[in-house]
Amino acid sequence: MIAIKLMYCANVLVAGWISISSLFFPEKAAATVFENQFIYSEAIRLVGALWWAIFRVFKLRTTF
Repeated sequence: MIAIKLMYCANVLVAGWISISSLFFPEKAAATVFENQFIYSEAIRLVGALWWAIFRVFKLRTTF
């Protein structure tokens, strides 16, 4: 059970990193998250917004 909780927390951290870097630092996200496979565009910010929603759902589930 502890391993599952650790994996869940790791997923929350990864979702947070992807969302914050894509929303606020899209050039850095293009290099780190997407490994320079995509050129900078507003689609990276859209991906960040979608991951932000996932991150918020994770955070809401952990507060209950």
